[in-house]
Amino acid sequence: MTSRGGVVLAVLVLTGTMAACDSAPPVIAVVGNTGDPEVARALLDSLHPDLRIRVVGMVGEGSAVEPLEQARKLMSIPGLVAVIGHRDSRSSLVAAQVYNQEGVPHVVPTSTSIRLRDAGRWTYTLVPDDSIEGGLIAAIADTLLHASRVTLFHVADEYGAGIRTGAESALRSRDIEILDVVSYDSGRSSCLQDPARGFELLVRGSVAARGVPDVVILGSRTPDAACIVREFHALDPEISFLAADGVNVGPAFVSPARAPATARTLVVQFWDPGGPPSPRGDFATFYRSLMGTDPVHGHALFADAALLVSQAIREVGPDRAAVRRYLEGLGRDRAAFQGFTGRIDRQGISAASLVLMHGNGSRWTPEG
Repeated sequence: MTSRGGVVLAVLVLTGTMAACDSAPPVIAVVGNTGDPEVARALLDSLHPDLRIRVVGMVGEGSAVEPLEQARKLMSIPGLVAVIGHRDSRSSLVAAQVYNQEGVPHVVPTSTSIRLRDAGRWTYTLVPDDSIEGGLIAAIADTLLHASRVTLFHVADEYGAGIRTGAESALRSRDIEILDVVSYDSGRSSCLQDPARGFELLVRGSVAARGVPDVVILGSRTPDAACIVREFHALDPEISFLAADGVNVGPAFVSPARAPATARTLVVQFWDPGGPPSPRGDFATFYRSLMGTDPVHGHALFADAALLVSQAIREVGPDRAAVRRYLEGLGRDRAAFQGFTGRIDRQGISAASLVLMHGNGSRWTPEG
């Protein structure tokens, strides 16, 4: 749809059944991965056919500057009520400057950086921050994996650094030895495309200098995590792996990591696509019928954000300040919102909603 460095503005108009009026319809902007705007439009068309809302989709984030450009472009759209996005912590933090300056509700579906807490009162996050997730990861490493020696690998951005900080602090409080902390730049070549430029040297160097861990914690995204797991597993098949939410379980992870390693991998997720449908509906089936592929937890979170904003517009109207107050009052002044991913209040979804998955896509169970 677009090159990675480019920006595409695609307007998807939700018509609905409400009679047309003279004023411009309220606009929700969705800034994320390809397909997220289309899913948002289809969901609102299906679940809120009486609302006359335009869904404006923008995809393509190739530089640190680009989120600012995207945010400024969106400010020129008549009737803009709220923005959903961006796709990661860094771009969300950058763009939040514009949204808070302009007084536009900014709903962040998937980013975990604790710094988003201080981005401004117009920024609302759906998921627990990295200090909470890092604490959960340390608890899992301790109580489920019985870790005594841990190595952390993380991507050198706000997401990876946040997971590292949260996990490090919690691991130390549990007296678990941290053998090594390895930070790496994103964009590294795939271990399948070019092993010499992949993660082999980083993994082997860590083991040679600091020793073999019994658990490796990953603040990585799917391709990188798969390569790191593959390299560690080749050195010692008894190592266990614990990945943060940036990893999507399923074929994209299993293929490069190889199946034996993924059986020893646990991944923190915000939603289980194979779980029972929520009271809101069966999002997994809806997504497959629309997109022809299986959803991951980020898709469900973007969908929940779109439904949440549309519900706010339904109840309080398209005034930006009213929508912000609606979000601030969830679970306090008004009922919490029931989404595909669970109960959503003014603090987003609860950490209790997080699920633990095996790398191959099956849900972890105490007996498993």
